[in-house]
Amino acid sequence: MCSSIWMRTLSKRKFAALCSLLVLPVLLVSSCAETKHENKTTNPWSAVKGYNLSSVVWSPRGDHIDFVAASHKDDTDDGLIRASIWVMSVPEQGQTVKLRRLATLTRKQGIPVALFWLDNNRIGWAASLYSETMPAYTFMQIGLRDGKPQRLVSQNFKGVQSRLAMESGFDGPDDVYYDTDSRSLIFSGGLVPIGVYIRILPLSTGKVRNLSVHHPEGLVYPKGYVSAVTLCGSLRNPEKPEFYIAANIMTETTGEWQIWRSNSYSLKQDRILAISLERYLFFPRTSPDGTLLAYLESRGSGKPDDVVLYDMKSGKHRAVVTISPGWEGAQPVLGCPYSWSPDGKMIAYADGSKVKTVRMAIEAAPSKKSTSQ
Repeated sequence: MCSSIWMRTLSKRKFAALCSLLVLPVLLVSSCAETKHENKTTNPWSAVKGYNLSSVVWSPRGDHIDFVAASHKDDTDDGLIRASIWVMSVPEQGQTVKLRRLATLTRKQGIPVALFWLDNNRIGWAASLYSETMPAYTFMQIGLRDGKPQRLVSQNFKGVQSRLAMESGFDGPDDVYYDTDSRSLIFSGGLVPIGVYIRILPLSTGKVRNLSVHHPEGLVYPKGYVSAVTLCGSLRNPEKPEFYIAANIMTETTGEWQIWRSNSYSLKQDRILAISLERYLFFPRTSPDGTLLAYLESRGSGKPDDVVLYDMKSGKHRAVVTISPGWEGAQPVLGCPYSWSPDGKMIAYADGSKVKTVRMAIEAAPSKKSTSQ
């Protein structure tokens, strides 16, 4: 092919141009060799080295994984928080991962708080809108092809105002879950004990439904309250919803973390799945086939977290992977740090400055080995 192109060019060009063309094939070969060498040696994760990775979400088609990378510094080095939304390819055997940055947002533009996949290769997130007087948040979206952030909904939302939120100018939910069956956003938040909320937003109507998480029976704040609610849910049958909720339950004498299942909008505890007195429980996520429930078990700030599987049938728990702690100071960049693959055979998770995957061995002995992508 190169010889054919060169001969056609020879008949159309003068001798002076020919001299420069003689050098071109050599340059092209050299350039291709260098590019090939770079692809072999370049680490794609160097682009997000030193960033805090969070909010991992696997695409419904299984070909992409998205995540948020946050940092206090970039080329401008002005000390403002910036969070970028990245998309990584899911490589087949023998291939290397490819990373692409979709958008970089400052707090004035709306820091992404949690990612979720919509239809038609669109990614959504809760955008914390900066304000010195009244922080709020809204929901945004971006396409893999157009790369232009735009509003998903028209309205803004106010969360639970606290001293921390007012001082930082940030607000936003602690967790966002997109229910594909009903095309509804289910999100929760609360920075103070008496202000926990759960909201359901059907994208078809835009009409918000507020749900209340009741305080422990017979107790009234400050002797008893519920806080730090994260959840997932299914509204496939609107008359009988299914929620899996993790929360901190404070009683008059002690505090504990619980995960429970509820089949009603009252969020009544139909079945308690996990209880912990020493570790924090966050981000319950059901597997695609509904047989397993994954959740995050945290030892506290600056310490590693475990992704734990709960078998719905046997009632057994087992840790499948340990996640390295991210550096502090990138808050309020939040979101579930792991995600199920669409076939339920793998989990992707943020570990340091990389997104890794671990394959589920459902019948095998507990394992914490993982594979870096």
